[in-house]
Amino acid sequence: NFNGSTLAFDATQYWALTANQVTTLTLTANTIFDAPTQMVDGALYSILIQQDGTGGWTCSFPAATFKWAAGTAPTLTTTASAKDLLVFRSNGTLMYEVGRQLNLS
Repeated sequence: NFNGSTLAFDATQYWALTANQVTTLTLTANTIFDAPTQMVDGALYSILIQQDGTGGWTCSFPAATFKWAAGTAPTLTTTASAKDLLVFRSNGTLMYEVGRQLNLS
């Protein structure tokens, strides 16, 4: 069990994995993720990305670090208050997508 955390929003989103293995981010504008820090080989990480009450926000992830199922990053749900869940497994250097659940309700 890992206690959930909440990332503070930033337009260039920082994700320190040691303290935020299971985390939530509420989008209040578009964001570009930096490469996560503190990756551990074999560890699983999850992030619940929520739209604020306005919605319409997007995220992008660095291709050099995030590797997506079928090679395609998800298109996040942009409806106000929508939630998308992304789960990754790391090899210590890369984040491999192992699951996505879009438009959770």
